[in-house]
Amino acid sequence: MLRYLFFYFLLIVHYIAYIYGLLIVVDALFSWVDFLYRSVVGKLINRIVNPYIALFRIKPIMKISYSFGIDLSPLIGILLLWIIQNITFRLMVQIL
Repeated sequence: MLRYLFFYFLLIVHYIAYIYGLLIVVDALFSWVDFLYRSVVGKLINRIVNPYIALFRIKPIMKISYSFGIDLSPLIGILLLWIIQNITFRLMVQIL
């Protein structure tokens, strides 16, 4: 019984990481198109995604970002979410 509860917990974490990753991609794409970024949906997505992405806007990463002219913090955030998805998936396979 406890095994199945843990399985469903991992499944929920897996899907939350997936959806959050999609929101980060949508926010990054909206930031290139001004009227989408300033729309109600764009502001809502930015409000949801920005606290997580702000964690990766630290000085060493921002130096690299400024030299390329692209903000790399969404990419790092998506990479971390991808790692979380991989770990949860492997744990779910082991449980079954």
